[in-house]
Amino acid sequence: MKRVLSVGIVAVLLSGVSFAAYKVYDNIHISSDLKRVLIAANDKLNSDADIKAYVHQAKPLIKTKRDQEVEGKFQEAVSLAESSTEISNRLMEETLSSISEKTDECDKSFYDLIDLENRYRADGIRVPQDLVDEIHQANKEVKPCIERRDQQREADEKAAKEQLKQARKLLGEVRSELGLPPLPKPVE
Repeated sequence: MKRVLSVGIVAVLLSGVSFAAYKVYDNIHISSDLKRVLIAANDKLNSDADIKAYVHQAKPLIKTKRDQEVEGKFQEAVSLAESSTEISNRLMEETLSSISEKTDECDKSFYDLIDLENRYRADGIRVPQDLVDEIHQANKEVKPCIERRDQQREADEKAAKEQLKQARKLLGEVRSELGLPPLPKPVE
């Protein structure tokens, strides 16, 4: 009876130790296959398409909680970086478009009026007073619109910078967990 009780106690202790060891393993171990894919994804020569492919490859390789955490951080970093890039590209396109085409939502009609005024002057015709008045009114309306546009632009730029900063932070954590060197400091 004592022997059966001792064997039972040892079995319970072993299963408890095994369970504890599994929990430790589950919380600190990064699977080698996932680690390999994430290290490859961190290569600076990768294109956006390459990185997306690595993110897609990483999903089925998740085996532990630690895998899930690291892959989640990497995926969030990629998503934040993509969003930041999209915002920056949109802002650049808007700026180039407004410079080259004068089709900004705020001042298109104002520029049309200025062009009309310039045609009058080029033809040597006196600019009608109602056109001058209309230009002054359009100018008054343009200023608040430009201020709103500029405030939105500043907010978008700030959001893009913050997203990029957060992406760099997460990517730095992932690189550290994978044993890779830290990212170089960004040039500002």
